[in-house]
Amino acid sequence: MRTIKLLGLAMLVLAVSAGGRASRADDDDSRAVIIAAMRRAFSGTEPPLILRAAAGDASETEKRRLLKVLTGMAQAQPYHGGTESWKAKTGALTAAAQDLLDGKEGAGERLRAAADCRACHQVHRGNGDR
Repeated sequence: MRTIKLLGLAMLVLAVSAGGRASRADDDDSRAVIIAAMRRAFSGTEPPLILRAAAGDASETEKRRLLKVLTGMAQAQPYHGGTESWKAKTGALTAAAQDLLDGKEGAGERLRAAADCRACHQVHRGNGDR
């Protein structure tokens, strides 16, 4: 009887630890998606893609790529900060990018306003993240 209890306890510990590793892997995947999106849309030696798009200097292909990158980032889980804030900030970005792609009036200004790096980084960028 004691062996069965120990075996059950060992299986429980393994199940819990395996679940913890899976969620950590999900966090790491989300972090990688966010970092890739930052590099593709928000940084670069020339004006970043998001600023070119907001200024009206991006091609249709670049606008579609921007929307795809922002949508992927919005679907990721934030590594730091709350989920509600993440959804609000990334939702504003994706909505503005979609409006820009659709050619709606004022979309560039909304995209530039939604792309407020400091506002997002204060909440969702941890100390030491680069």
